[in-house]
Amino acid sequence: KVIEWDSKKNPVRMVGTHIDITDRKLIEEELKQKEKILSAAAFSIKELLQNRNYLDAMHKCFELIGKAAQIDRIYLFINTYDDQGIYTSQKLEWNSGRHHSQTNNNKLQNIPLEKLNDFIYDLRNNKPFYGITRELTSSKLKEFLKSRNALSFMILPIFVENTFWGFIGFDQCKYERHWKESEFSTLSAFSSSIGKTIERHLIEQALETSRQNAETANMLKSQFLANMSHEIRTPLNAILGFSE
Repeated sequence: KVIEWDSKKNPVRMVGTHIDITDRKLIEEELKQKEKILSAAAFSIKELLQNRNYLDAMHKCFELIGKAAQIDRIYLFINTYDDQGIYTSQKLEWNSGRHHSQTNNNKLQNIPLEKLNDFIYDLRNNKPFYGITRELTSSKLKEFLKSRNALSFMILPIFVENTFWGFIGFDQCKYERHWKESEFSTLSAFSSSIGKTIERHLIEQALETSRQNAETANMLKSQFLANMSHEIRTPLNAILGFSE
């Protein structure tokens, strides 16, 4: 700013300029938020790789992601397959503490997938499902999300060995959140990491089962040879006796 004076040294006016840095500040905040989410995702992937109990690892990851991304609730549903159809059940939940956990809610256990066609169709085709709750056309899904105080949501599929294994959901309960592309891509990568972790867990289980089966077979072989040696030696001793 510059003050202009008259001949008698009285201030006449002030001339100044200003620069609006609002957009720059918003971009800086967005970059900081993105960095926090990426850092949390990196630590989460490390936890998934190191912890052999993948459910315990995921619960820790949910807390890291939830706090970094300022999400109110993260939950995991796992599918089960039988002759009657496909069912899904909630197995894990982390929330910011503002709302009650739904993990022990019996209504969220063994739900037939056909009852969730409003969004399951997209998930089964490996597509995300997200939006603002009040903008949904499905009254059942809208009422379900409202009962969970979810104003906006994102649901991502989890595939294991090309099979629809389950899905992970993110609820925003304090305000209507429009998910940014950076948030979407990071959370999608996290969801894919969960699928890869479960695949690795299944491979490790199969290898451990194979090792145990091999050890059991080797033990049975040794027992068989010992028994056969004993059973053969007894009549041979008698034959040798008669021969003498």
